Amino acid sequence: LDQDKLLSLLSQTTEVVGIETIDKIEALSINPANEQKRFQMEDQLFAYQWGLVSQGQSVRKDKDDINYVLIKDEASQSSTPDWLTLLGDQAANLPAEVLANLLSGQKPTKAFADINFVGFKKANPSNLKEVKVAVIDSGIDFGHPDLKNMVAKNFSECNVDGGTNYDSRDDLDDNGVPGDCLGWNFTVHKNDPRAKLPMDDAGHGTHVAGIIAAEIQNNFGVAGLGNNIKIVPIKVLHSDEGSEEAKQIAFTDRVARGILYAIKRDVDVINLSLGWLRQSDTKYLREAVNAALARGIPVIAAAGNNGSNARLYPCSYPGVICVGASTIEGKAADFSNRGGNVDIFAPGESILSTWPVTVVPLEFSVHGYEIQSGTSQSAPYVSGAVAQLIAAKDEIKLSEVQARILLSSNSDILKDQPELGSAGRLDMEKLISVKEQSAIVPVFKSLDEISYTLKDKKFRFPLPIVNYWKDAENVVVKISTNNSGIELMRSEFPINEIANAKSKTIPVDGRIIDIKADRTVQFKVEIVEADKSRIFYHTVNFVRLLIDDPNVEERTVTFLDKPKHVSYTHLRAHETRHDL
Repeated sequence: LDQDKLLSLLSQTTEVVGIETIDKIEALSINPANEQKRFQMEDQLFAYQWGLVSQGQSVRKDKDDINYVLIKDEASQSSTPDWLTLLGDQAANLPAEVLANLLSGQKPTKAFADINFVGFKKANPSNLKEVKVAVIDSGIDFGHPDLKNMVAKNFSECNVDGGTNYDSRDDLDDNGVPGDCLGWNFTVHKNDPRAKLPMDDAGHGTHVAGIIAAEIQNNFGVAGLGNNIKIVPIKVLHSDEGSEEAKQIAFTDRVARGILYAIKRDVDVINLSLGWLRQSDTKYLREAVNAALARGIPVIAAAGNNGSNARLYPCSYPGVICVGASTIEGKAADFSNRGGNVDIFAPGESILSTWPVTVVPLEFSVHGYEIQSGTSQSAPYVSGAVAQLIAAKDEIKLSEVQARILLSSNSDILKDQPELGSAGRLDMEKLISVKEQSAIVPVFKSLDEISYTLKDKKFRFPLPIVNYWKDAENVVVKISTNNSGIELMRSEFPINEIANAKSKTIPVDGRIIDIKADRTVQFKVEIVEADKSRIFYHTVNFVRLLIDDPNVEERTVTFLDKPKHVSYTHLRAHETRHDL
């Protein structure tokens, strides 16, 4: 009998009270692990989460409109079961030679493409202290079974049942908003009842929150990075940013106010899976981000999905940890932004996470869950990992967090393309276990463009060199460029000493020797210290100023309808090709 006929017959049977069909889970872009060799969890959809534990999943990549290929993590294809995890306490009862045989050959020849969640779970206790991560996004689905217990409540503003008091007009904790038991919605005005419940009507914020803190071992759905991580939902995004309601409060104001609110809620980490262009940047936004950094709160941001060196904010703010996206192959995703502004990479391709139960998923057949790709998915992996670092290390300073990000990453992603970013892929276990050492880096984030005039063809820019951790001595900074049309006046800069969390600024002087050369220039900065060195790359545009330019003449224009004299500059035609 086919299923329809069987259901019809059963429904006519008086002994049958109800019928529940078993539906096959379908994912359009992920094939799950057939068996969990490396690590097992009770969460039903854990087998799809390659970003947490890569153990044989495959990701579909389209070759064209019709054909596709399935890509796997090479390391997971040759791995054997993680016997210590699978055996648990029984491992101690096995003869030594039997256990040795089981463990032999267990380590793969290639690093896994995941965030090394397995290593973190083995090395750290399960009773880490509670930490709070602000998800400044489109809100979250508060009724979601994987998130409903993971919200950091502001109990001083809650009602007796621990829920939102919609009638309250009193700001009991004096943080500027009344009744913020479950976070705040900055897309509407303060007196709007919706302001007290930052409910997600888009899906983006719920997806981000699930990557960080979906409840673990609840026999349901997906897993986050730890049940000790609680989310502070802060809604700043509309489902339709082009709507009339969205225009009532400027996007930049919403984000800035959301960051300042997160500070007042005493969060440990701020996640910003969003960004804006330089023309949208404001002083208010910069001050809000700097206020968070000044309080020692790590700000984690998505690098953007332009597949280029495009500069987005807040990623381009100094001090912000900027995250690019990696694939199941352990490579940089084609869509991910890259370059000197990117601090680290994390999984961002075909990531399964929570989704509002009222919004229909397009890539996954189970309501409440969806597959998404982007640096928006990469940033929360780093936010969750940094939250666990803070939970494991009491009183850790922001500079040490930044040092550990740099020193602990898996650099294989940079092997063939060292210019992709300042560090490699996130390794959650090493992030917490790395030993104290110097972490000296050039800060490129303020270096957007370099200007010069045709009159003297000279340029100068300051390059900050910062040491995030252990004091260092006898450091040499070497600078070079790939552009033959540029000459640097000096290429080596010795630094006698640079203390923990301190910086030195070196002046880089040069001149243009060929104005016809490419105006996009890549700088290479090598930091040499004792017996080790680290190389960084950054691409910057040179901009020609027309001040005192001998090839520019001033003319006067008269408008016929309203006589008014204005002057403008005119670049002679034969000079327009010189675009360096």
